[in-house]
Amino acid sequence: MKKTLFIIVAVMLALNSCGTKQEPQQPADGPKEEQHGEEEQPEVEEFEPSKEVKKRKAVIEEYTGVACQNCPDGHAVAENIIELHPNKVFAINIHTGKYSSNTYTTQYGAALEQQAQVYGYPSASINRHVFTEYSTQEGTSMHRGDFSSAVNKILKMETPVNIVARAIIDKATRHLTVEVKGYYTTNSAKTTNKLNVALLQDSVYGYQAGMDNNPSQVENGQYRHMNMLRELITGQWGDDITPTTQGSSFSKTYEYDIPKKLGDPTAIDAVLNHLRVLVFVAEEKEEIYTICQAPITFK
Repeated sequence: MKKTLFIIVAVMLALNSCGTKQEPQQPADGPKEEQHGEEEQPEVEEFEPSKEVKKRKAVIEEYTGVACQNCPDGHAVAENIIELHPNKVFAINIHTGKYSSNTYTTQYGAALEQQAQVYGYPSASINRHVFTEYSTQEGTSMHRGDFSSAVNKILKMETPVNIVARAIIDKATRHLTVEVKGYYTTNSAKTTNKLNVALLQDSVYGYQAGMDNNPSQVENGQYRHMNMLRELITGQWGDDITPTTQGSSFSKTYEYDIPKKLGDPTAIDAVLNHLRVLVFVAEEKEEIYTICQAPITFK
């Protein structure tokens, strides 16, 4: 009986803590809002990061733009990798550079692009790790043909820190609250790490060059943009975490009022049911240790 109860509790925690990918519903007849969160439910009492050494989870930060003919193929490559590694791999699509035409861009894209030393589009950084064998010009950026190999290598690495996260959106006020907890199972290579909270939006319908290269995201002649970076709630490079030694822990809460429109310089509607929250810890500006998705509860 005790063993059965333990299994039930473990399953509940897995479903209510960070890391579970929330699949969007496919609209049957044109653009349709999907429910990315869940209606308010009683909170699970346990909300703590694991104290066991775990493998890293991967994030594909893909640099893209609406005028880029090959970018839809890059999106498809990333989605295929995510499907192969459910709840272990996540994507952040960053619209920036000469093919973005100020469409879907943010105030953060240019600095991220410069740090990654992006050479062409589409390209991506995998956990902001420098893979010398894949790097296009000695930075973290790589060609889409190398995404899968890089992700597989990241998933075999150990992370010094484990995190859990959860989020609440008040529909009436559009107020977002994000709770994050972390625990260091081993020492980080740096005395100060960076905690990042990213706000993404799915199901943004619009133009995309080369959309035939990814027909699964084409609906009624429009491209369904996914994993689109809208805001970095913790700023360009994240919030400081210290200490980062074995046995240390942290607990952070972030409050953010979601405006009706997001983007820079051209803003688009921020649809609450299409938003997602990703949380990740980086060594500094580079080398992301791990990432997870914070389930959203609407109230």
